[in-house]
Formats: sequence, C-alpha cells, structure tokens
Amino acid sequence: MAYVDEFGRHRTINPDDDARNLISPPRRRRDSDLSDDRGDRRSRYNRRSRSPDDDRFNGRLGGPPRPRERDRIEYRERRVPADPMTLDYMLDWKTYAAWLRSEGIIGERPASRDEDEKQYQEILARHEAYKVQWVRAHQRKFFLVHKEEDWMVEKYLPDLQPQRRENLLKMKQYLFSKFQADLPAAKYDGVDLDKLPAEDPIAAVGVVEPDMADRAEQSLRTLHIRSVPLTVTRDALHQIFATLPGFHYLTFSEPRIPSINDRTTSLQSHLPVHFALGPRTAWIVFDSTENAEAALIHAKAVRDADPDSVLQPLAIAINAAGSPKYRTTISDAFAHPQRMAVDLERIKEITLLLDQEAGIDGVSLLRERFPEASVKEMLDVLVTYLRKVHLYCYYSAGMEAESVEELMWKTGDKVFRKPGDCDLTSERIIGYLAKFDSKVNQRFAPPTTQEDLALLGAVSDDEAVDQALHKYAVCESEGRHRCDFAHCQKLFRDTSFVIKHIKNKHLADVADEMAAAQRLNAYINNFFLDPHHLMPRDPTGNQGALGQFTSTAPFRVSRPIPSRPVGAGGDSYGRYGAGGRDYDRRGPYGGPTSPRDYGSGMGMGMPDARSMDPRGIKSYTDLDAPAEGDVVLDYD
Repeated sequence: MAYVDEFGRHRTINPDDDARNLISPPRRRRDSDLSDDRGDRRSRYNRRSRSPDDDRFNGRLGGPPRPRERDRIEYRERRVPADPMTLDYMLDWKTYAAWLRSEGIIGERPASRDEDEKQYQEILARHEAYKVQWVRAHQRKFFLVHKEEDWMVEKYLPDLQPQRRENLLKMKQYLFSKFQADLPAAKYDGVDLDKLPAEDPIAAVGVVEPDMADRAEQSLRTLHIRSVPLTVTRDALHQIFATLPGFHYLTFSEPRIPSINDRTTSLQSHLPVHFALGPRTAWIVFDSTENAEAALIHAKAVRDADPDSVLQPLAIAINAAGSPKYRTTISDAFAHPQRMAVDLERIKEITLLLDQEAGIDGVSLLRERFPEASVKEMLDVLVTYLRKVHLYCYYSAGMEAESVEELMWKTGDKVFRKPGDCDLTSERIIGYLAKFDSKVNQRFAPPTTQEDLALLGAVSDDEAVDQALHKYAVCESEGRHRCDFAHCQKLFRDTSFVIKHIKNKHLADVADEMAAAQRLNAYINNFFLDPHHLMPRDPTGNQGALGQFTSTAPFRVSRPIPSRPVGAGGDSYGRYGAGGRDYDRRGPYGGPTSPRDYGSGMGMGMPDARSMDPRGIKSYTDLDAPAEGDVVLDYD
C-alpha cells in the first residue's frame, strides 16, 4: 500500500507497521519532539521574544542599555601593550586613548561636555603625532631589513653613488644624441598632452606614432626577464651578457610589492609579510635584433651547461611591443591655464638644473626650434624632453628612472593632462597641488635642518651619533646618569651631558663607532630623501594607517585599449563605463587605488589591530585627498 506524504513524495507502508499508519501518514518530526539531550536545537516556541518589553533589546526599545564587552575600558586596556611603538601594526585612536589612560597620561573621561570635548581633541592630536612616529619607525625597520640587499645597496649606498651617477650620465648623453637627431626630424613637432588619442596607435592602419615605432624597434632587440629573484645580483647577470657582441646596457626595476595571495618561490618568505618583497624585472638591451637573438641562444646554452647557473630560475625572452600604456594626470588642475603657466616656469628651472648635471644643453635647441611657441606648446615640449632625455616624468610628481624601460614600467608610455574645468581655489585642490609641489621640490632642494629632516624620517649626523652613544649613558635614577666606561664612571644630571662628556673625554674610544654611525645615517638619509622610495606594505591592511603607497608595481592598463572613439561606452585608456562613470582602478601615478591592489593583510600569528575595536575602522572619503586618491605618503 502506498501514499503521498506532505512533501509530495510517494511512500510505501510496511504491513508490519502499526495499523494507525494505515489511517494517517507519519507526520514530520519537529525540534520540539526532541529531548534536551539530543542537541542544542531550539523549538520555534522557545525562540527569543520580539516583544518591545523584552530588556534584551539592550535599551533600543526601552530599559537601560547594556554595555558590550568590547566597549568596556578594561577590555581595551588588557589588549594594549606597554608601548604601542613596539607593535608591527598601528593602533586606532580609541585603543590608543585606552593606553594613554592606562599609563596615566590622560585622565578618565570627564563628565562635563566641554571638558570631554577638550580631552577628545587632545587624544586626536596625540594620536596624529603617534601615527607620524609609527610610520617613520616602520619605514626605518623596512630599510634595516633590506639594507644589505643588492637593489638597496646599488641605489642608496653613499660609496656607490658616484658610479651610479656616472652610469646615469652616460645614459642621458646617449638619449641626448637621439634627441638631437629626432628634433630636426620633427618628432617633437605637434606634441599635445591635452589631445587624448581616440584610437589604438598600433592598430590604426597606415598610421604609426613615432614614439610607438621607436618602442617597437627597441623591444625586438631587448631580452626581457620578468621575474628576477632578489638573490640574483646585477653583477651576476652583467658578467654573463656584457662580453657578448652588441651589448648596450643592463637595467633593473625596483622590487615589486607582492600580493597577499602571491605564493611564488621568488618571494622573501623568511621576512614578515609586510616587509617581504617580490622579484625585480630586468631588461638587457643590444644594438640589433640579430645580437639579441644570439644572446638568447647563448643564455640557453649557459643554462643547459651549468645546472647551478643564476639563469636557471629565469624566464628570458624577446617580447614584441604590446599596446601602448597611456594615462592621465590625477587632477584636471594641470589643464587649467593658470596652473600651466606655473608649471612652465618650474619645468624651465628643472630642465636647466638637469641639463647642468648632465653637461648638455637641450633648452637652447628647443628655443631655436620653437621660437614662437605658446605657454602650452612649450610646456608640452619640455615635459616630453624631460621624459625622453632625463628619464624624468614631471606629471608623476617627479618620478625618475635609470632607463627608458624602467620609466615606462613605472609611469606608462605617456602621461596626458586630465581634461576638465577645475577650480584652483578649492581647499582640496590647493592641498593636493601643495603635496605635488613638495614631492617635486624635494629632489632639487632637499631639507637640511633637523626639523625638516624629521618630517621625512631622516635625522642629522649629530643626532645619529648621539643615538649611537646613548648606550654609554646609564640612568640610575632621576637626575643621576653615569658614564659607563669602566675607567670613568662619572655622574651627570642628564643623558645629554653624558654624551657631551664622552665626545670630549673618550673620543678615541668611540671614534670608529661614531664614524660608522655617520656612514649608516648617510645611507638611511639617501633612502628617506628619495621622494619616491619604496614603501613597506601596511601590515593591518587598513588604508588609513599608511595612506596610499608609492607605486612600485609595473604600470598596466586594466583592459586592452579599444579602437573606438572616446565616450562611446569607454575610452582608449583602460577605462570603461557608461554615462561618464569611470572604472579606472589604476589609481594615481599608475599606482593602486587601494592597498588590496598590492595585497594587504596580516602575517601569521600577528594580531589584527582592527579586531581590538571594530568601531575604530571607518569607511570614508578623504576630502583632503585628490579626486581619485593619492599614492604619496600622507606624512611626507
């Protein structure tokens, strides 16, 4: 005998079943039928009451509110360490306030509204100062972790700076010779950084832009190594390829900031996730395509003959030039006539300084070629000249490179001015332009005073020496500081007097140590005074902690460049949208829009600052930042 149950399923009744089953089918078992020892499932009749009179609504509909555990001061205090500066992550302001109260620096929250507001402003001011100190300390730790690596040594070590400047000078002189040939050939005529190409310059039939033609030709005589582990040095590759016929130069990019999900073997797995770096990119340029192809065959032979060769983990290839990678400036303020006049005067000064450093004179040639040029025309020509000869991208806040390949890797093939009608008097634009100008000026007028150096994280030589000698001043109690040299043991009222005493009386004992401290400080200052030095990743993944990082990833368009007019559902710069909506996720200067583009997150076993107080993490739009964000550090 069969029946259909309440779910529409056909069931067969066993004749051995109770006769009651023949009359009515078995009903569905409910949670209420289960005994208490069958599990934790609750009957629907035992669920929480929805009545407004229920005090479990925590005061929202009546009754006194119940404080949550994470809102209690004791909860935050027991999660705060003795010194927030020792952490690998930045505390939010509420947790930092709890630490201030636990240390007795500020009192408990006042009952008066005026006093409470006053204390709140004090907490915010202290927290801002703490953030600046923490960021600088985090950067210094990043430098000390990588100070022995080849990429850091060759770029910032004072002893190697003369050789680096000599190599860069040779590169600029070579590019200047090309400029002298390109100028009469009209390759600089008609340069317009406001005219965004509506079509793909490579896909256009019968039309090839001169810049793209040069790029395509050089790419065919260049060996491209996309991922070079940091353990492979420049000298190791130079020894293999420098003796080959037609070798021109070898150039590297900076290390890449790895993604949090990157599991390649080229990562520095021995370092914390927020300090680990990815591989570099290398380009080996030859004078002809034939010599480049012969070098590729030679590299394969070396790799097959020597299983321990540095070429074993490298993928070497000759890549044809792809689609051009164009971008625009972050703000449309650079398209304003008033701002263009300011930029022209500044670029004239920069061009004269860079020409003087390289021992060339391109400004005079440009003036002869364009005697009647307008402000906009001369500005566009000088910006292009700086990129082609001095490897200097003005519209990328003064980004510099050691080769054409690295400059394109960082900033793309060309930077156009973002079109628009900008209000230069708005507070946001004024702040952005001031930050932009400070980045540009930092290269040509570096700070010298101790206060200005501290704003960038650098210190003076005297301060660095005092920090190195601080270990010889032993504090016995308040007002009692003793010289720690065994044959001295004199007592002083303050540490500064002990250090001064050591410099005067024990100079022979600490002369070598003082010299070493000065050399290391010069090394560190070279790193901090670089306006576009590599930045560590924010360990918390919170964008508000370190702000947008300087771009160190290769510049890529988000999608292939379409051959369609601008505005027809998108444009030719990797931005697609409808109704004018912009989907460009590259961010300013070719950098990421958020830390997620570089990868962000916590290391294994490292506590997450956001879990201390979830209300401390806010999603907001920074009204002081440019419209599309900012890649520079907020505290530079």
